[in-house]
Amino acid sequence: MAKDTIELSEETKKRIKLAEEDVKAGRIYSLEDVKKELGI
Repeated sequence: MAKDTIELSEETKKRIKLAEEDVKAGRIYSLEDVKKELGI
């Protein structure tokens, strides 16, 4: 099994945390939602 040894930057960790909060709060859109909004 391969092991990832690269450390994430603090900025990347911050962005991941913000994205997790968005998901928990329901601030996500499916691809179909985006297509409808854009009319494609």
